[in-house]
Amino acid sequence: MRSDWSRLCGVRLRRLVRIARRLAGGRTEGDFVRALSRGARALKHQQIDLGLLDRTYKSIRAAARKLDRPGHCFWPGCTHQSIKYSHTISRAIGLAPIAVDGRVETPERFLRRVEPHSAAIPKASTFPGYCRKHEQEFSPFEGAGKLSTPNHYLLQAVRSADREVWWGDARASFLAQFNSSHREQIDAVSDPRRRRSLRRKVLRPIEFIGVSSDMSRAGVRFVRHDLREALKHPDVLPLFVHAFQDVKGDPVALSGSIVHWYEDREGTRRPAEFVFSAHPNAGGRLMILASSRDEVDTLNSYIASEAFDAAARTRLIRTWMHHTDHWFANRTWWQSSSERFRKAVLDAGRPFIVPSPPDKPEHRAGA
Repeated sequence: MRSDWSRLCGVRLRRLVRIARRLAGGRTEGDFVRALSRGARALKHQQIDLGLLDRTYKSIRAAARKLDRPGHCFWPGCTHQSIKYSHTISRAIGLAPIAVDGRVETPERFLRRVEPHSAAIPKASTFPGYCRKHEQEFSPFEGAGKLSTPNHYLLQAVRSADREVWWGDARASFLAQFNSSHREQIDAVSDPRRRRSLRRKVLRPIEFIGVSSDMSRAGVRFVRHDLREALKHPDVLPLFVHAFQDVKGDPVALSGSIVHWYEDREGTRRPAEFVFSAHPNAGGRLMILASSRDEVDTLNSYIASEAFDAAARTRLIRTWMHHTDHWFANRTWWQSSSERFRKAVLDAGRPFIVPSPPDKPEHRAGA
């Protein structure tokens, strides 16, 4: 029994966590892996149905494989199947200018660490987003070779928001499968004390991560809804979308979302979700930042607090690299950056949970 458990739990649990690396990052990943390890050591001494464990492993692995498979098209009202590789950041506009020999640096997760690896630009910054017909919705700027109009900025913001929704849904689905499978195994433990301990150490962290992820997913959906509504008036850039074109910037392209905590007029701390992207454009750098319509005052306050000159935007984009796994960098620039900066970006990874409110509010919306 012990050798069978070592084979199934030792080898397969490590493989399973490698599959889950796309769903865990930075400091939270260490806590998550340690919780699983403690659970594995405890379960090791129980009479567990190894056939059940084998089926559980296969079902979770199958669920993980589905993450990158084509699904429904994200364009509103479309029921067709998406293609496998929709680019979040334009291949020709945003990725090719920073590539070295057709490749860019991007983060990859392992069991307890995040490391950069080289990705070919045809598959970099992709997700199963749109059908072949609606891929053509982005042709106005893909064909022009640059983003330069309100419609272009809106389309890019929508594409970034769609990718964040896809990522959140895929992560939530995987976590639900993971939680259900482990709950079945833990419920089979005969010792009540050990069973309670396993629930506390393994199931509660996963459930907490899932609830926190749901908060962020809801915020991104609000942003996406308002961006889609704005597309009905493509020649006007709404107040909750800001675009900044700089003459130059770091050879970095990225897309993601961030939770910003603020204090409202009643003194209550609230989270606001922002969707962002930044990439080379027209020989310089374009940065797009969007919120939901209801958070326009918070977004403007955030922008005002950062001063938002070109130097401030460069610093902010480097900060955003700590909040997303979806960044791509020129290899030479990345390797020549300070070791402290590279370590900070890789250690941060992509947080599983929404950050806690600061002791003091950073900004006051509508002030």
